[in-house]
Amino acid sequence: MKFRFKINPVELSDSGQSAAVMLITDMRSLALIRRKKRIDDPWSGQIALPGGLRKPGEAIEQTAVRETMEEVGFLASPGDYLGSYRTHVKGILVAAFFSVVKEQPEFMAGDEVDRVDWVDLESFSPTITDAGFPGYAYYGGIVWGLTFRILGDCLEEIH
Repeated sequence: MKFRFKINPVELSDSGQSAAVMLITDMRSLALIRRKKRIDDPWSGQIALPGGLRKPGEAIEQTAVRETMEEVGFLASPGDYLGSYRTHVKGILVAAFFSVVKEQPEFMAGDEVDRVDWVDLESFSPTITDAGFPGYAYYGGIVWGLTFRILGDCLEEIH
């Protein structure tokens, strides 16, 4: 697989709860987190992109940078905006950004993160989860849900 980024102008104007995620890549691989298991987290234990909820008065790009730093200990500079996605749980509007790095940085998992992995794009293979949802399987698990939707918009298979 390889990346194909479609850049969009930031159009996040929803007045409801919003969040941001950051896709960090060296164009051959990307950083994925496994969220810690917590009772109060509907995405507990899932594999995801670093990100989280926007604080009042915070620009959505600032949310992406702050949450990435909190979750993986890396100060990412957002490259461009990929688009907005509505979550199925809680109906949160999530803005997706990406950051391209020359070398894979060392990550330090934050309090809400169980682990951070660099995942080679070639290791992804389309699959269906046990619950019947589409996803990408790789050596560390299965990406599905919102993260799968974002990656599905950014990845293309190479034959």
